[in-house]
Amino acid sequence: MKFSAFRKVIPPKSYPVIVLILPIIIMFIFWRIMPASLQNNDKTDYARFYFPVAQNILHGNGITFEGKPALDYPPGYPIILAATFFLAKPLHANDSILTLICLSLCAFLVYVMAKKLWGPTGAFLVSIAWSCYPFVYYTCVKQNSEISFMVLFYAGLLCFLNGWRYGRRKKTWFFIAGALCGLAMLIRPIGIGVGIVIMGLMLFGKSYSPRNRIVFIACILLGNIAAVLPWEAWVFHKTGTVVVLCKGRDAFSMYDGLTFAFPEPGVVGGRKGIKVPPDVEQLMVHVRSMYSDSTTAKQLRDFMIAQFKRQPASVMKLILIKAARSWYGTNANRFEKVILVYHLVFMALIIIAGAIFWRRKPLERFTIIAATGLLLYFWGMAILVLSIARYLAPMLPLLLIFLPAIFMDSFGLFRKTSTKHIA
Repeated sequence: MKFSAFRKVIPPKSYPVIVLILPIIIMFIFWRIMPASLQNNDKTDYARFYFPVAQNILHGNGITFEGKPALDYPPGYPIILAATFFLAKPLHANDSILTLICLSLCAFLVYVMAKKLWGPTGAFLVSIAWSCYPFVYYTCVKQNSEISFMVLFYAGLLCFLNGWRYGRRKKTWFFIAGALCGLAMLIRPIGIGVGIVIMGLMLFGKSYSPRNRIVFIACILLGNIAAVLPWEAWVFHKTGTVVVLCKGRDAFSMYDGLTFAFPEPGVVGGRKGIKVPPDVEQLMVHVRSMYSDSTTAKQLRDFMIAQFKRQPASVMKLILIKAARSWYGTNANRFEKVILVYHLVFMALIIIAGAIFWRRKPLERFTIIAATGLLLYFWGMAILVLSIARYLAPMLPLLLIFLPAIFMDSFGLFRKTSTKHIA
């Protein structure tokens, strides 16, 4: 992609520096302009779990919570926080430095991935667009674990694409990709199926024989296992039981996602509630009546299956509402109309760009297939639990990697760009 005038204004040598610095500047702006009420973290998982566990690690008490092994969530984020606290103390800094570092790394990883498709100028524009995606910064302000997860997730995708594209060290690239996805799982359990998705992606494309693809899938799987196995062994040693990543709050997350129409009384800044069809509201009432602190995720699933047999239309309405709210919903029901309009425009641009990319770069269609598969995965996970836009934040801005297709098609630049066979 050649924009000679643009390159004269901003020399390509400066692209990496700008890519690394811009997210930090925007993050400082967010911290400055966002009201204190939106930065309140008293009721979040950070204050309730991640911070106390990180402090226990820092003080030599291990990965514990209230004197017991900390199994509500995976250990990755508390370990990262503990390391940040330890390293930041001599600098008189706080955990905000982790946010800034992760933002810069994410923007740079996006730049490196996009550079493989568009060259430095196109990649620079993609990274700038990624850095302007507001919802990543909102999760950072709330001290959520997404941004740490995104660093490993993006790094894993980069290694996966390197393995698919290049002739040398393919097995090593795929193993590292699997390991990085495994480490991402240890930060956010929503990533538990990312490794499975990228293994499934190996079934697409015609560049490699079935035997080679099986070998590559095995490399990804081994990397996944190698990353997660030490934690699983530690949990088994401490508890004598096998726990898949964490005990979690799966039942509560599912319950929360099935009763989102009701407000949270007595919670400052909590959910206000929304209107839903009467039959869906009645279904939610039934869910509330059967749920207790001892209810398991399996019991909730069995209950919803039974409800589907009795009133399939109501259950399907609920699923469709959850599927829609995954694109604009927030836990506190703030700014949902604004987010909806933003994402409608955002996805319209991405669909147009993706269609142009598919038509103009037939040898690179695997990139579209991979992005679609991962987007559907994160969307599906959001539908399973509380359906809010936050859970799509790791994947949505990554779709901006296709955005240069619109500009290149408009300016007739595709004929000047060579392609590499990666599908």
